[in-house]
Amino acid sequence: MFLTVYFLWPLTLQSQTLYEAQVLAKKGKLGEARKMCYAIQAKGYNPDAALLIGRTYAWEQKYDSARIVISDVLQKYPDYFDAFNAIIDVEYWSGNYKKAIEYCNQALEKYKNVESLYLKKANILYNIGDKKEAVKLLKFYVQRIPEDKDAVKKLDQFLWEIKKNEIRYTYSLDIFDKDFNRDPWQIHSMEYKRDTKAGAIIARVNYAKRFNKTGYQLELDAYPKLNEKNYFYLNYGNSSTLIFPKNKLGAELFHTFPSKFEMSAGMRMLFFENFNVDFYTAMLGKYYKNNLFSLRTFVTPKTGFPSLTSIIEVRHFYGSKENYMAAKLGYGSSPDELRNLTGSAQRLSVKSQWIRAELNHLLSSSWLFGLNFTVGREERMAKKYSGYYSLETRLSFLF
Repeated sequence: MFLTVYFLWPLTLQSQTLYEAQVLAKKGKLGEARKMCYAIQAKGYNPDAALLIGRTYAWEQKYDSARIVISDVLQKYPDYFDAFNAIIDVEYWSGNYKKAIEYCNQALEKYKNVESLYLKKANILYNIGDKKEAVKLLKFYVQRIPEDKDAVKKLDQFLWEIKKNEIRYTYSLDIFDKDFNRDPWQIHSMEYKRDTKAGAIIARVNYAKRFNKTGYQLELDAYPKLNEKNYFYLNYGNSSTLIFPKNKLGAELFHTFPSKFEMSAGMRMLFFENFNVDFYTAMLGKYYKNNLFSLRTFVTPKTGFPSLTSIIEVRHFYGSKENYMAAKLGYGSSPDELRNLTGSAQRLSVKSQWIRAELNHLLSSSWLFGLNFTVGREERMAKKYSGYYSLETRLSFLF
């Protein structure tokens, strides 16, 4: 009995120590966990301890160190599933997608019935742009594990994104305080969007009813891609009615920087019947976890117009990039707001402050719903403001 206890004691101590290292790692004390694992390794090679060392390096984004340690585990234990899982994560997180796919394929040859590998490979394929193959794998995974609701939602998202055509209807209603003495303003928009390899193209028709007048406007948007980090926004609009600008032009260059920063710079040009105005615009955005924080400004040198318009946005994504909730805070009149482009050019010189809540929700792989609610105030006359309320609804169908 004594001998049995004596020989089991080092093994028990070792597994207890490994468990303690795992607990430390879960608490975020990665350095301490790693030190404990190295102490275990000093008593003899332990693949579980080695794997945890590699994992802690990966969680600290020290991917080269993680790769060396985990590759060594795989070399010594070529059928160790957890090591395959870990090396796939390292290559995926470090942006080495092709290598991650290679490891996925090697693992699937050994573990064809492990569903999580199909899900992992589908996510990697999605990130390298092979969305059709990602859909095939995700469909297979959902058929095997239909109770995984997150995977079902992700499949809807993937199916949505591989569709190239979208038809969207938008309706907006503005209601004003009695001080304005205005009837409600309405805008209807219908657009068709086509995704191409070169970028998206959108054709849109707007119909507005304001001041007992109605009018139409035709618009064309394009988002040509220059490369993975740069793309343009281009816009042209035309109307033969006085309620809209006669012509409108827009151009903006977007660039993605490291650490999930995005910046853009461009301009908007509006041509009314007897009045033209140019706006210069810039945007700074930062993605952090499932959130987007952005600041956009519009500046115009035109006399009689406010020198600066600022818009702050906080957007939270849930499930996919199509599903989000957002809050916006604005000062001044934006030329990108369709409600500001109906009536006359002087609407763009109105001083205003507003706050907006937004919801965008993917109903299925073919339907998308959006809702905005805005509360604001505008200067009717010098230093005298009155309030308004705006409601916008959107419904999109993809095919």
